[in-house]
Amino acid sequence: MVALPPILKSRPPLVIALLSLSAFLYLIHRTFFALSAEDLRIVRIDAARPIRGRFPSWYGNSDVVGPSPWDFEPTWDGSKGRKRRVLFLTDYPDYLERMDTVIYELVDASLRHPALIIDVWGPGWGDWDSSASVSTNLDRRWGCGYWDVVWTFAWLLKKENPLMDAPGCNTIFVHQLGDCHEGSPDGSCMQEWFPYQGNVTTARYAFELTDLFTHERIMRLFPGHKMHLFGHSPDGANPWDFYPLPSWTQKKRDAVLFGFEGSFYPLRSKISAAISHKETSVIRHDHPGYGISQPESALTNRPTGYELGSELHVNHVKTREAFAKGMREARICVFDASLERKMIRKYAQAMLSGCVIAADIPTEMEDDISKFIIRLEPFWSIEEINTAIATALASPQNLQHKALLGFAYAREHLTNLYKVDRVILGLVDDYEKGQRGYKFPFGFSMRCRAYWGNSQDYRPPWCGNSYLGLEGPDSYGPN
Repeated sequence: MVALPPILKSRPPLVIALLSLSAFLYLIHRTFFALSAEDLRIVRIDAARPIRGRFPSWYGNSDVVGPSPWDFEPTWDGSKGRKRRVLFLTDYPDYLERMDTVIYELVDASLRHPALIIDVWGPGWGDWDSSASVSTNLDRRWGCGYWDVVWTFAWLLKKENPLMDAPGCNTIFVHQLGDCHEGSPDGSCMQEWFPYQGNVTTARYAFELTDLFTHERIMRLFPGHKMHLFGHSPDGANPWDFYPLPSWTQKKRDAVLFGFEGSFYPLRSKISAAISHKETSVIRHDHPGYGISQPESALTNRPTGYELGSELHVNHVKTREAFAKGMREARICVFDASLERKMIRKYAQAMLSGCVIAADIPTEMEDDISKFIIRLEPFWSIEEINTAIATALASPQNLQHKALLGFAYAREHLTNLYKVDRVILGLVDDYEKGQRGYKFPFGFSMRCRAYWGNSQDYRPPWCGNSYLGLEGPDSYGPN
């Protein structure tokens, strides 16, 4: 036994204080090194639990409380050359009117990337010449090759338009696909794709590349096509738009249904009908519609680029504020992955908002996210759905743990800043190194899905007789 000095023997309170301080410093030391040890990342996340309904100080709006230990934070010191110049090629009516501001949330994130210089321009914006081609417009304003990357999106510009040409002068043309759930594989979003103008093609949902964009189909439909680099680039959200409340007790609602309803969303439609018939305790978050109200002056005073803080930009932010607030104030966010079983943006938005998801598991990242999602199935009755949600609500500590796990995962993998970095400094770099083909950085499954709700639309060939094109009890009959 270690002998105490005389001064400590005579002062027991001092001994207790010193021992307490030593223990505290030891815990701080252990915590610091645990947070900086990459090989303990999973253990650390699994062990993280809120205490009495309160979460750590970094659990909130990243602009207010700072980054969490899991945040993706890009760096740039100039050692690899100058900053990359990236132009988002969009049309002005889309910027004014589209309720789903996914493109412009990407722009907002890109503006925070230290290695990038960003702007937005295209048809309908100020100074755009609608009688000239894309390459001519870019050349007249900046000079050919000024932009390292031009990034556009499936539904904005038509490939049949003779003015829709490649940017030219070694500029890499990135094309992000939109939704691909209508029509046959030869139709769908393949008819919105730029096979000849582009270089890098990104898909929000991994399986669409393997279902639809096969090399055989591409070469048959687009003879002479030079192979792109295709990559899975999942949807994300911004942690300054979608963030959690610091205390579980501040949440105002138990379970809230989010999203548009229709035959493409079997779970949402079933739960919505139950809400209308008062057969469930789930409540509905009102859908905001698909348009944005903008001032009439926006049509006469057209900006020549993207302006943070402008009236048009503020209206974009307001559009997603109510949706984000609804998610952060709910304990459980209810929606589904659709018949296509895709990881729609609501998964990222809910995780970042500290709302536990009750939904079916999409066939992407499923091994990771299934740990903190309340699993529902499209073929379940409303009674089974109600039971799953009620069981989860009866265990608030477990629910809070799931919220924290989802938050940590999304902050690491599902922010727009991460998405931008992986496309511009990942796929584009890989293309310039000569890589062609398909890249899938996240896990995904090739399982039953349907690209719309009727039997004429595409389904994997082994899923023709299954429930809505999905797996379910007795989907295939006896072996």
